[in-house]
Amino acid sequence: MTVQDTKQNKNLFSKIKHSLQASSRHSRSFSALDSLQASRQHPPNASQIISKFPIYNPYGINNRHSYSVQLASPAADGTSDSPITLPYPIDSPKDHVPQPFQNEIEDLDQMYEIADSGSFLGSGGSSTIRKVQRRTDKKVVALKVFNVFKDEAPGSYYRRVAHEYIITKSLAHVHVITVYELVRLPTILSRNWGMVMEYYPHDLYNVLRQPHWQAISLGEKLCYFKQLVFGLYHLHLHDIVHLDLKPGNILLEHGVLKITDFGCGDYGHVSPGRFESGVRMCDKILGTPPFQSPEVTMLRNAKGHYDPFKADCWSLGMMLFSIVKGRVPFKEAQRLDKDYADYEHESRWYKDLNPSFVHNDARKVPNRGPLAHELPHGQLTRLFWRLCDPVAATRMSMKEVFASDYFQKIAMCFKEETHGDGVSILDETGTVVESSGLGVVAEVHDVHLAIGCRMEKHLHDI
Repeated sequence: MTVQDTKQNKNLFSKIKHSLQASSRHSRSFSALDSLQASRQHPPNASQIISKFPIYNPYGINNRHSYSVQLASPAADGTSDSPITLPYPIDSPKDHVPQPFQNEIEDLDQMYEIADSGSFLGSGGSSTIRKVQRRTDKKVVALKVFNVFKDEAPGSYYRRVAHEYIITKSLAHVHVITVYELVRLPTILSRNWGMVMEYYPHDLYNVLRQPHWQAISLGEKLCYFKQLVFGLYHLHLHDIVHLDLKPGNILLEHGVLKITDFGCGDYGHVSPGRFESGVRMCDKILGTPPFQSPEVTMLRNAKGHYDPFKADCWSLGMMLFSIVKGRVPFKEAQRLDKDYADYEHESRWYKDLNPSFVHNDARKVPNRGPLAHELPHGQLTRLFWRLCDPVAATRMSMKEVFASDYFQKIAMCFKEETHGDGVSILDETGTVVESSGLGVVAEVHDVHLAIGCRMEKHLHDI
């Protein structure tokens, strides 16, 4: 690392630290969600909702994961027309995850019970979600029951579920869903595995489709976005890519946002946690239109591969637009979609005319085409266009988002009781770059130790 790079890192950290200190003092109550829930009984106006979004997706159960096998068809009550179960004896999760990720319990009924008759939350091809209660304190949590795919071997099932559990469990952060245990399930539920995690009654999709969303202030909307950036940056700096970022995979309660569902998630580098090993390029069609990047949609017609970090950044840009406007700018990122084709043309034209735009020149603000005038002001437009650059090579990175003066000035808004959840994260050089938006910075040595233990010693053994 050069002396200039070191100075740049110090300057960036100083800016972020100053922003976080200011945000920690800004502790007003986030009331938007509470006011929106009061209007749920009224049917949404079609002109105000995100009509192009996929259906309600609690805890990511309807995601389009890249598996070629067919799935059992779930019924409305969470059962399956042709349920597929694992053969006896069912393996213990302890046999498939490294020691730091193992639970004290092996079976769900050792600690939990079905919450009530209304425990069913939703069902999709890959999983079913139910509410369960902890026996000791009656705390309600969510149980994700993983379905067995048609023709899927038991060993393949165990590896797939363990992979999602380990990734999610390793991401201790205030803006990432907390996972408690991976357990065997009783026959009354299914003869499979389940993952116990935090329960949240709302997701961002349901919030954005409320008729009153347009009346919410821009500051509160950008608070959602900034929380999302903190959460995604935490993933990337810990070498995890999500690859299905969308409103249905964002849970909320009392204004605190949580990223969930890592069924498409993976490690971003060839050797997990070792950034010097090179990016692990992806050749699978993952995610959900319109949040899939152009390089992902291209795989429908031709073979290829893409940088998964860049794909996440595209999804982040689409999330920014969706949060601010309550809708998406186009159905999918391919030229058959006229809205996208027009945007791609305008983006190419503007970059050719203003080469410094791709180097994050804050003076350059797109001013032609419909998507240059949709967002409330120029710097917000510039951020969206940079994140949703159709050319992955020049697309804005997460580090560049943090370096943006505009992003730094977005005020955070948390209730007081969330201030004890601070978790620090580092960049690949070991520099502390943010503290989950709460102004609490842990010792660098402690974070290094946790990352080293998790990534280097255990993930290679899976």
